[in-house]
Amino acid sequence: MDDQTRSRGGAVPMELASTARTRFDEFLRRQLGISDARDPLQVVGALRKLYPSTASRLDEEAKGLSIRFNEAPLPSSTSVVSSGETPGMAQYRRLRSALEADLTLLAEHPSNREFKGALIGWRDATLAELAEGLDSAEQAADPSRRDRAFYSVRKLGNYAYVARKVGLLNPDLSLEYRRLASTLDAAAMVLRVRVGEGLYQAGFAEGGTVFEVALADLRQRREALIASLERLTSGTSEDSDDWGDGEASYGTLQDELTQQGHHDLRAMLNPVNMARQLDLLLNNVVSQAPESIQEIAATAPVELTHLKRLRDVAARVVSGGDGSAMAASAPLSAFVQRLNLFIEAFAQPGAAARMLDLALPFPFATPQLSRVDTEGRSAVRELIRRRAECAAELDALFADPDFDPVDEAAFVRLDRVLYDIDRATDLYLMGSGTRSMPGGEEKRAALYAGVLEVWIRSFPQQAVSTPGQRVVQHLEALRVLLQLKTFPSPAEVRQFLVEQRNLELEWNQLALQFSRTGENRKALLEEPLALYAWVPLPAPGTQLTAPVPPAVRVSADRIADVMEVFAERVESEPRPEPAPPPDGPRRGAAPTVRRQRGGSRKQSKPRSSAPARGKPKAPKSKTDESGQFH
Repeated sequence: MDDQTRSRGGAVPMELASTARTRFDEFLRRQLGISDARDPLQVVGALRKLYPSTASRLDEEAKGLSIRFNEAPLPSSTSVVSSGETPGMAQYRRLRSALEADLTLLAEHPSNREFKGALIGWRDATLAELAEGLDSAEQAADPSRRDRAFYSVRKLGNYAYVARKVGLLNPDLSLEYRRLASTLDAAAMVLRVRVGEGLYQAGFAEGGTVFEVALADLRQRREALIASLERLTSGTSEDSDDWGDGEASYGTLQDELTQQGHHDLRAMLNPVNMARQLDLLLNNVVSQAPESIQEIAATAPVELTHLKRLRDVAARVVSGGDGSAMAASAPLSAFVQRLNLFIEAFAQPGAAARMLDLALPFPFATPQLSRVDTEGRSAVRELIRRRAECAAELDALFADPDFDPVDEAAFVRLDRVLYDIDRATDLYLMGSGTRSMPGGEEKRAALYAGVLEVWIRSFPQQAVSTPGQRVVQHLEALRVLLQLKTFPSPAEVRQFLVEQRNLELEWNQLALQFSRTGENRKALLEEPLALYAWVPLPAPGTQLTAPVPPAVRVSADRIADVMEVFAERVESEPRPEPAPPPDGPRRGAAPTVRRQRGGSRKQSKPRSSAPARGKPKAPKSKTDESGQFH
């Protein structure tokens, strides 16, 4: 330590030691999730939860039992350890070998000699993605890891859809590519099942607590909320302006709480009190242990009631809904936004419960369908069942040697319909709304009902016994299942259609890299585009991606410069002199003056115009007495 931090005797100054002690206490409090870092009972309790195997060994030693040396550590409560071979894990091992075999067969096939490198790249990428998805699915209690697992599900589905397109372009290998697509779809379903098993193994029973925000993110939101409250209540913030808007809004918020009888909430405007209350709420959450999450789920509603009342009052002050429109300020707005962000972390404590049905055996899951979320959980089962039956009908049809997809455009489009049903299934798995009160996921899934309706209308009427008619019956049932009473707005529909057509064009370009075929086969790739033509859209060859907007170079200084130049131009323009009175100007009259910005007064004189930023404007045309423009 240098001389500036030491006294003459070499000891650390008292103020520096106090600062270091305070920072160390704050570090322990954040890392261990305790309210008082100097309380040994709280510190020991947090460490015991964080290191359960060491705590168990010390307990045995305290009881006089023999000390365990060189023993495998007990599983930590933060990890999800599988007990035995689950059905999902057994299926994963089988499908991983099948996926590797299918891709190796295609890569080594003589017809794919020139595409061998690309197919080997597919094999390595899909196997790596499957492994990454499995690792994330096993930690599905963490929302970020759960989202990462569904990212792998979506990616494997993309590979499956492109594989079916490549099979259309290569008739000799159509069955091999469609077998690969079926294996990829099955691998994606295994990841969905493993997500459900991960939640079940983590201790989440039916109707259990599954938060949509990771606990690490929740602590970051807590720190941001405390920082914004300190900024609001502090009179010496770095970005405070000369007008004192933050201090004024803080005083107005205090007055509003008093007038509405919320005297108890005024204590929450103290950063120290707010920090302690949030620490009590998050005290037991030192890890992703199921017990910790269930504890916070039981105590959060009581605490959130007070935070919601504080948010509502502060939001009215910001918006001016209580008549105090001049009380809004940047510090108060930031406090309201961060408080709302913290509250929203607990908005859906029962989310992702539908995924548990993928892990529970049928006798255990069936009685639960009548208790909670009947519509959503039944919809997931119906989507998976009918999609599997449609895929089986389609694969059997393509295996028929007399079937030619060139003459059956509707079945070519059916590949994309199955892909869309998978997306709707994922949305329902992650959603928690109902038909009467749908959430964002259910509203998005309703757009795929329009895709099913377009396909059903385009399918020719045939005999009831044909495979196509059975597919129509399945898709009609799914359309009714996905359709909501309130259809999305036209803007949302157009955005959805443009997005899907963009994806289709990208998959077509990728599929063409694996084949050298004729124009009649290439035309098959354009068939699914007809599913997304509900409203007039640009031609398929037109670029549909929205251009990246240019950087908006606007600031307060630029606006001030432009306004100053504009004011100088207005002042410099000649003004018509007022008509003199009939008896002439009065003797001794003062010269004409006008007020400048800033309050000073100056005699009127012509001023030169400053050059404006940007493209100069052409001067206005004027005429002289001879009528010539100059």
